[in-house]
Amino acid sequence: MRFRGIHAILILALSLVLILLGIAGIIYLHGTSLENKMKENFTIQIMLKPIASEAEISLLQHSLETNDKFSAVTYVPADKMLEDLQSELGDLSTENLQIDNIPLPSIIEATISADYLNDTIIKELASQLKQNEIVDEVYYPANVLTTIEKNKNTLSTITLLIAIIILLIAITLLSLTIRLTIYSRRFTIRTMLLVGAKKSFIQKPFLLDALFWGIIASILAILGLEVIINELYRFLPELNGVVTQQNFIFLFISIFIVGVIITELSTLFSVNKYIKMKTDSLFY
Repeated sequence: MRFRGIHAILILALSLVLILLGIAGIIYLHGTSLENKMKENFTIQIMLKPIASEAEISLLQHSLETNDKFSAVTYVPADKMLEDLQSELGDLSTENLQIDNIPLPSIIEATISADYLNDTIIKELASQLKQNEIVDEVYYPANVLTTIEKNKNTLSTITLLIAIIILLIAITLLSLTIRLTIYSRRFTIRTMLLVGAKKSFIQKPFLLDALFWGIIASILAILGLEVIINELYRFLPELNGVVTQQNFIFLFISIFIVGVIITELSTLFSVNKYIKMKTDSLFY
């Protein structure tokens, strides 16, 4: 295979397309990871009645801790609630407010496991907890869960549409470019057909070239994505660690596979076109 300028253009074009596809993947991974972290921190607050005894509170806390639907349970007594409120208000609590006279309840904060995080289960849990004699009220951010699910669906849809558009552009662009690279060898293909060469024999050298182009372009795209990710975390350090290293490895492997498959399929279609083309059409 002779490496020509058009091959460099093909590799560069494919690399840029794969980088765009990778950026869409990075956005999706960060959005999904942030959503999961929000779910992991979804907490309901169980307000306890003043008449609740320590034994009854311990019994309720133990029942919550042994329930698979909760990932973490924390008991916050009334005096601790008062200390936290005084700490948050600072001087305002002592100068302008008689905060010591405010009857604050003891609460139990229960974090719901992400696997059970949906409106139906949360409403059932809240209803069950309210039936307990020492529970006064159960509070949770009802609108937050709906917003999370809505944003997740929107992000998934937008990312999927972007990925499809990028793939269509990539396939069209590569098909045209690869067709130009094969065009100069169209008479060689016709000669091989005339001497009785099989279709697979004709396709093989072109597919090997395409494999090389796809591998080089994919490697360049992965290196470019590494630079983009590092710059992203440099400007937004709070995002560092949101996406696991395993997810990035999966993304890079996917980009590599897509790059190779696109070039192979585009080359296969282009070669087949010239194989099936009539002799007279080769001159136009």
